[in-house]
Amino acid sequence: MGSAPLIQVCCTRKLLEEIGRRPEALPDAVGDESSIWTANLIFIERRKCLLLTHHATLFTVFVPDLRRAQLRELEPLVSESLVEALALEGGAARSRISSSGIGLRRSRTRRVLGSMNDLAFQARVIIEAGGGLAVYDHEDLARRLNRIPMGALKYRFAIDGLESWCTLQRPVIRRNERITDVQEWVGGLYLAPFQVGKGAPYAPRLVIWLELPRNKIVWLDIQDPTEPFEFADSLLAAMAAPQEGLPRRPTQVRVADPQLASGLDKTCPGALIQVAPTPELDFVIEDMVQHLQRRR
Repeated sequence: MGSAPLIQVCCTRKLLEEIGRRPEALPDAVGDESSIWTANLIFIERRKCLLLTHHATLFTVFVPDLRRAQLRELEPLVSESLVEALALEGGAARSRISSSGIGLRRSRTRRVLGSMNDLAFQARVIIEAGGGLAVYDHEDLARRLNRIPMGALKYRFAIDGLESWCTLQRPVIRRNERITDVQEWVGGLYLAPFQVGKGAPYAPRLVIWLELPRNKIVWLDIQDPTEPFEFADSLLAAMAAPQEGLPRRPTQVRVADPQLASGLDKTCPGALIQVAPTPELDFVIEDMVQHLQRRR
């Protein structure tokens, strides 16, 4: 039996009807609430909007003004929306989110839906008071929604639980632990094709590890480019807790820059470390850019 996805997204019946999926075709969420989110479709000014709420913390992401075609690409939409929201709050440096690590599930808890109904009401009020959906600052809305005292949290803020969730379940490779060998991992460091932050927006740093020949992203990290960073640490983290599948190590590692190769031999002893072009990662970035352009 395969491992559960990193992120489990419980979809309400309304959302499933919109994207043409049947609830009975989806499994139930498993495990504790730290990996589970609920996604609900709401309408503001007759426009489709997506509300995503984390079960353990009630941290909420609001995605406005969507078309049905965008909603039907729900996994990448959720992936990019969570990454951007966490980056906005400064937590994305420790998040591990990609569409390959997201699984859709049936909605299962009325407790979270009750809180989401309250948040949807608050969003409508805030947007109306701010001049309407077309002009209101959606980043400001996200901040305000996560700083509302929530009864389900004993009147604490959802934002208070964000940092603990971002650092949750970050396992390390233990001595003598058996780890499956795989073929090649391609790693790279990029500036993101989007900006985050308010007042002085910036492009965060993207750290990507891609597994070949399966062409699966095993690690995607979004970081503040001003923070100190060791690229070799990202390989260790990816081997210990890949976004997809069990812990494992590559037999070959390829990066495009000699500086990125520094220290990789100590992080992954015995692997062949190569400095060579990484066009596979360029395709990943191009795909991300195209998806972002379709959302605009």
